[in-house]
Amino acid sequence: MALLLETGDFCARADVTLAQCLDRWLAGAVQLAGADAALIQTFDASQERWGLLRSHGLPDSQAARLTALAGQEPGVAHALAKGCRIASRNTLRSDPAHVSDGGRLALSPRFRAELRRTGIRAWMALPLQQQGGLLMGVLVVGFAASRLPDADHTAPLRLLARQACDGLVRFSLEAELRQAEERVRVFASASLGADLVYRMSADWREMRHLQGRSMVPTGPGARQDWVDVYIPVDERARVRQAIQQAIAKGDAFELEHRVLRADGSAGRILSRAVPMRDASRRVVEWLGIASDAPERRLAEQALRASEGRYRSLFDSIDEGYCVIQLRIGKGGAPHDYVFLEINQAFERHTGISDAVGRSMRDISADMEESWYELYARVALTGEPVRVQQAARSLARFFDVYAFRLGEPQLREVAVLVNDITQRRAQEQALRDADRQKDEFLATLAHELRNPLAPMRAGLQAIQAADAAPGAVAGALPVLTRQLDHLVRLVADLLELSRISGGQVELRRERADLRAVLEAAVETSRPLLSAMRHRLTVELADGPLWLDADPVRLAQVFANLLNNAAKYTDEGGEIGIGARSEPGWAVVTVRDSGVGIAADMLTGIFERFIQVPATRHRAQGGRGIGLHLARSLVALHGGAIEARSAGLGQGSTFEVRLPLMGATAGGIAQPDVGPKTAPALPPARLTPADPAWRVLVVDDNADAADSLRLLLRVHGFEAQAAHTPESGLRAIEAQRPDVVILDIGMPGMDGWEVAQFVRARYGPSRPLLVALSGWGREEDRLRSQQAGMDFHFTKPVDIEALRAVFEMLADRMAQPRPPAP
Repeated sequence: MALLLETGDFCARADVTLAQCLDRWLAGAVQLAGADAALIQTFDASQERWGLLRSHGLPDSQAARLTALAGQEPGVAHALAKGCRIASRNTLRSDPAHVSDGGRLALSPRFRAELRRTGIRAWMALPLQQQGGLLMGVLVVGFAASRLPDADHTAPLRLLARQACDGLVRFSLEAELRQAEERVRVFASASLGADLVYRMSADWREMRHLQGRSMVPTGPGARQDWVDVYIPVDERARVRQAIQQAIAKGDAFELEHRVLRADGSAGRILSRAVPMRDASRRVVEWLGIASDAPERRLAEQALRASEGRYRSLFDSIDEGYCVIQLRIGKGGAPHDYVFLEINQAFERHTGISDAVGRSMRDISADMEESWYELYARVALTGEPVRVQQAARSLARFFDVYAFRLGEPQLREVAVLVNDITQRRAQEQALRDADRQKDEFLATLAHELRNPLAPMRAGLQAIQAADAAPGAVAGALPVLTRQLDHLVRLVADLLELSRISGGQVELRRERADLRAVLEAAVETSRPLLSAMRHRLTVELADGPLWLDADPVRLAQVFANLLNNAAKYTDEGGEIGIGARSEPGWAVVTVRDSGVGIAADMLTGIFERFIQVPATRHRAQGGRGIGLHLARSLVALHGGAIEARSAGLGQGSTFEVRLPLMGATAGGIAQPDVGPKTAPALPPARLTPADPAWRVLVVDDNADAADSLRLLLRVHGFEAQAAHTPESGLRAIEAQRPDVVILDIGMPGMDGWEVAQFVRARYGPSRPLLVALSGWGREEDRLRSQQAGMDFHFTKPVDIEALRAVFEMLADRMAQPRPPAP
């Protein structure tokens, strides 16, 4: 008992701390119970959470683990909340813990194991309950031996637990009182705009004003007649009613009412008060402020309007805006800045969220020093700056305008920021495209001059007065080859334009990939032979059926073979092979040529791109072929990939195309316009029936006359007209069997001429063939709508015309009206 009295006296002293009392209570518990360890744990009923307050005889780490595990034991808090003691005589066994009301609690193996690790064999827990039964925590004593104190020792231990509980309540209330006083002090300091800061008793009978200012005399004293002194008679009932409602509900009090000021003048105030509560949520007093209502209301309205206008303007700016404050180190160098304010667009432009109150170092530790130096220069000199600069740590490029706010000592800078990362990328892409265009045009000029030079030389040789027949015969093959080269060049450019505009239509059919590859090899064989390359062809044993346009695919693989031939030294190794994988046909074209650098393996498929290191080796390379190949493969639902071990290591191109079922039938194609030349094997043109009459109508006299001459050489009776009007007259006079019409003629184009001829002559009309530089699908469709039978693009191949005439031989053999 002496120990209890001594401990109680010690903890009642005003200069004793909570930690000192905890040590006294725990030491006393060990002494009274003859225990080896003791600890006090707290319990938060709102969250059902245990916490360690203090331990004696155990390391803090072990005590903390025991506390955490105890919070996981079901029923422990419930039993303690009822005021029961819990005890366990032997932790080495799995016996349940005994509860003083006769109940038992099963303890988890983890909890028992932790107790055994601490050396505790027996333990007792006594609840720490406030008045009213609220559980604050528990006092636990532990024993190294498997024994518990007898009744004589348990009774003093319970008194000690009661004493500890009362002490904890007292310390808690004192802490809350200090907090409340601090809140009052902060509230009073923060309420500088109020005319009165006051405290009221819980029942509002007594006013304890803190600062009367212009409302009441300032003083520490309390007065109970404040209603009679400060409230007019006709307002008192309303004020008291509002007070009673606030007390009843426990809510904040707010009322605008008339008042009698300290100087005797009348006024109107807005009074607000909030309840202050103790640990048991009981209202102990009210804290409030009062202000002169009209002036305050007007001031608040003006302030809100001003802030609203500012915020609307602030947030309506599409640019990111922020206000920052520089942090300057001891040496005067800037080392960081803090965000004071941002607008809504700031996060969109910078990618930084929740920036207000945070420093740039916290947001991005590796932000470039140049940004800190830039803003420090603005803050110190007051000179605004505008820069475009990268922030690599944020992976963005910014356009920034910064200017100082306020005095230099504030070190505040306003910043307008625009994310121009995408714009910079677009500008760079435009520059790259412009450079590629210039390179392409230079290459194209070179490619055009190459065939033009021998063509001019050959023509000059033919035109020479003393040209021998052998010279003419030698010049003609050169002219033919170079003209074919020019035609292929123009065809590639037109093909590129059609693919880029999405105007290519595949003429799909059931096609065997092996036949497509054989056609591609035959197309490329002249170039392969000229370069003396060794070609290896490895094809699958059986057919590989595709739903594809065989002509377009042959164009793809011939292009790959031609590229391999061009970029491989003479006498190199080139191979093409085809195999099947589940659902796919795979074609591989490989060479032992110059190879491709790793950074170009993807880029070489872009338009006008050539491999820089090998550009001087290209034979007719325009940076178009691989782009066309990739586009055509993609239209077939496939993909193309380039691989190379590097420069000088050769290249491999792999094309993957979806297979179709082996039993699938061909796909019918709609007739969308006049047909091009039928696919007949090349053959030498034989002289035609001299009675077949052909009229060429073209405003380009050289084109019309040269085609007329060519037709006559091959046995046709051909005439030429150089205007639409003269062409119509010639049709009327000569009644030709075939009329070849240029489309782009002045005054009356070829389509209009065709429509007139169909309307004029009906079934006895001549065959109408369009010959034009326009070869798009819509041009062919328009020719069909105008009544044309065929549509050819310039320059026309005489073999194509020969094929048309042979197809129509039966029609031409029918009796025709004689020429007038």
